[in-house]
Amino acid sequence: MLFRTVLVDDEYWTLELIRHIFPWEAYGFTVEASFTDAVVALKYILSSPVDLVVTDIRMPGFSGLDLLKEYRRSGGEAEFVIISGYSEFEYARTALQGGAVDYCLKPIKKQEAEAVLTRVREVCLRRREARSRVVMELLEEQGGFEKALGTLGSALTADHLLCVVTLQAELPQALLDGHPALHSFVLCGGRNKWVYLFGGSPEALAELDAALATAASASGAPRIGVSRIIKASEATPGWFHGADMAAHCGFVDPLRRFERFDPSIPAQMGVAVRAFSLALGSRDEKMIMQVMGDIPAMLRRGGLGLYHTQNLYNRIVAVAQNLLGDSPALEVRGYDELLESYASAEQVFQELALTVTQMMRDSSSATPEAGDGFFQILEYVRAHYNQKLSIKMLADRFYMNSTYLCELFHRKTGHTFNEYVTTLRMQHAADQIRAGKATLQEIADEVGYNDYFYFSKAFKKYYALSPSAYAKKTQPAAATEE
Repeated sequence: MLFRTVLVDDEYWTLELIRHIFPWEAYGFTVEASFTDAVVALKYILSSPVDLVVTDIRMPGFSGLDLLKEYRRSGGEAEFVIISGYSEFEYARTALQGGAVDYCLKPIKKQEAEAVLTRVREVCLRRREARSRVVMELLEEQGGFEKALGTLGSALTADHLLCVVTLQAELPQALLDGHPALHSFVLCGGRNKWVYLFGGSPEALAELDAALATAASASGAPRIGVSRIIKASEATPGWFHGADMAAHCGFVDPLRRFERFDPSIPAQMGVAVRAFSLALGSRDEKMIMQVMGDIPAMLRRGGLGLYHTQNLYNRIVAVAQNLLGDSPALEVRGYDELLESYASAEQVFQELALTVTQMMRDSSSATPEAGDGFFQILEYVRAHYNQKLSIKMLADRFYMNSTYLCELFHRKTGHTFNEYVTTLRMQHAADQIRAGKATLQEIADEVGYNDYFYFSKAFKKYYALSPSAYAKKTQPAAATEE
């Protein structure tokens, strides 16, 4: 989404010059409004979502510096660029001390305009990313939606809401411009992930939904996941999770680009669970592999997604635990954990089938004793904890039985394999946060989470604090990035 810009100058022709000499769209900006009266401009930027204000210094009655001062006093967070024909250093120093991000002199040259936009864009991106991280953490809390709107600096007064998540690219600006009746906010959800919050009437949101389905079919379009349309009072973490899961439609079907979240459970999923239960109860290894091998195609045919993959996975794990007994090799997982551990639904059910059949064999044979090789496995995991690891990969690498390796991890470390890897990631992340030398997104990347939302969720589950709250608690004297 383009950064929303407002221009202020008491001379109309200067406004037109500023509008045309700066290559706004090429650098990710769009001019939303322009004013020759700074007082009127102040009212507008205090009541509308704005990212950048470009203003002249010398204006009759209410100067650009007055505008900046009053805006900051009212809590506004948009960036300011000050433009003036006066070259006195005192003006520049006053503007920068007041929070302006840049300052340039008239007459403005094209090269200077491009340099200013380059610097301002970096500042705006950092601010948007930092604010997005805070909002994403709030969306994970019950009752956090209103707090999230407060952090965004605006109230969403619409009665109904729609959440849209895109992967790989943002929504086309032309599509957003085509629905001016909707209120909207965009958040950076992680690397190559964007979260949009739309507010409006049910009819307007339904029109947007239809437009998104059409846009997803265009060449180079992002993967798009759409939530259910809900009343504003019904906004919960599950509402956002629905759009997030839908956006990962490629996890089940690589050809799918668009999905509407639908939490209904079709009958064929129950059929698959019963077929697995029968095969396992009969100790029929061939039937188990066949049933599990058929599941991904069943999901694709039914237009089902990540939500259904997680639901079916956990139901099958529950059946296996009931028939084979509890084991560290069988863990109930959230959808984010599946995304972190597997590349596709095929891999999910293939590895689960191998685990179950291996457990079935082990139940009728003696378990080997642990050797010194386990120390080498631990060393390998500690050195590669920030990469995609799985029990099957380790078992293949170190020539061990995968089920036995799961049990060995639990017996030797007191944790399941996934718990052990998560502990390494979270402890390293906490060390990096306390050091205060990297942004939270950089820390998430370093410990193996490309998606900041999943990192934040795991961190809060482990430490009972969000990453930003942990940073504030452990760096009380330092200003955090938020």
